[in-house]
Amino acid sequence: MAVLKSFISDSIVFELENNVKAQTVEIRKSFNLKLPDAIIAATAITSKLILISNDRDGFNKIPSLKLFNPFK
Repeated sequence: MAVLKSFISDSIVFELENNVKAQTVEIRKSFNLKLPDAIIAATAITSKLILISNDRDGFNKIPSLKLFNPFK
């Protein structure tokens, strides 16, 4: 339980700003991702962050997304 509390206290919550919403729409149109994945990708792109994920099928389609797969 302490590990979970520590993880949550170190987490950052990103608001769904208009630029993230617009990027989400473009990603959904262009790459046919599910809405939650499109929001995650859009947030990473607009925040200039590297997305750490093992999702090989969805996120790999997006060339502007900086993606790191720790399991490769």
